[in-house]
This record gives sequence, structure tokens and C-alpha cells, in this order.
Amino acid sequence: MLKLHGENRIQDEVKENAQLVCQTIAEEMKDNESIEPLPILMNGSMNVITSFVTGRSLRFDDPQFHQFSAMIKVNIILGF
Repeated sequence: MLKLHGENRIQDEVKENAQLVCQTIAEEMKDNESIEPLPILMNGSMNVITSFVTGRSLRFDDPQFHQFSAMIKVNIILGF
């Protein structure tokens, strides 16, 4: 986990997650000719939002990120 700080927090967080999204897509494309980018893009967007709620930025493979992701997806399905 990385602590968020600095004047340009949102800009930095968006850039960091954009790089993470691109890196994740590139890694997935090494093994597969076609991938579904929607979950990866959703993770990047969700990570920007959760970083401001929690004060920390998480990697997509972080267990805590998976926990946040699961909770958010359940709430979206339930319509909250």
C-alpha cells in the first residue's frame, strides 16, 4: 500500500492507476490474444475512488483490494 500525499493527489492517483491498467492489460495480452478489458478498467477507476476513501492506493493483486472490490460489486448488484 502507498500513502497518498501531495497537492496533486487526484492527478497523481489517476496517472498511477492508468499506468497500472495499461500494465495489467499488457500482461494479460501476453497470454491471450483477446481479453475483456472492462474488469481491468473498472478496477482502475475503483482504485482511484477507494484511495480517497481509505487514504491508500492498492495494487490490483492486493488481498485488501479484492475485498474492497467484492464489497463494491455486491452493492452495485443490489442497487445501493
